[in-house]
Amino acid sequence: IDPAGGGRAIVITGTVAVTVRGFQLVNGDASAAGLDGNGGCLLVGGSGETTIEQITIENCSAARGGGLYLQGGTLNGNGLSVQNNSATANGGGVYVAGGAANISGGAIDNNRAALGGGVYAQAGAFGLTGSTAANNSATDRGGALFVAGGTVIVGGGQVSGNSAPNGGGGGYAIGGGLHLAAGTVLENN
Repeated sequence: IDPAGGGRAIVITGTVAVTVRGFQLVNGDASAAGLDGNGGCLLVGGSGETTIEQITIENCSAARGGGLYLQGGTLNGNGLSVQNNSATANGGGVYVAGGAANISGGAIDNNRAALGGGVYAQAGAFGLTGSTAANNSATDRGGALFVAGGTVIVGGGQVSGNSAPNGGGGGYAIGGGLHLAAGTVLENN
């Protein structure tokens, strides 16, 4: 799904259960006319449960959540690849404003933002299991992960090659909790 820079690819809100499987979401832009700047390709809100499987989110941009913005509800992702996205403010790949996200067997790679090149967590919960967070960059802090509030748990997988000039190439927390579980490989951050 390619909105060609004219808005988001998908918006999911409400209380329904939604499953999205086997798509590529590319070239979304949440700064397009009439949008609020959140979630370049995918915006998930409401209180429903969203399952995404074998999805690639790529080359999208926004002020917050270049690739994906989680506003509420529950997001379960399997084989989710969030790559080459950018945010002018926070969360180049993913921005978690609320709700809960659990991502397994995926990748959050090559994303860029001021804070939290890969993931920015403001509130809620974000879990990344058996996945990579690699080569993300922040112009300030938190190359791979920036936690301002809520909880981020990384279990297994690899956090590598991320950069931030003012601290926390791999991860930076000023509030909430950042937990790296056994089996997580940290290198070259």
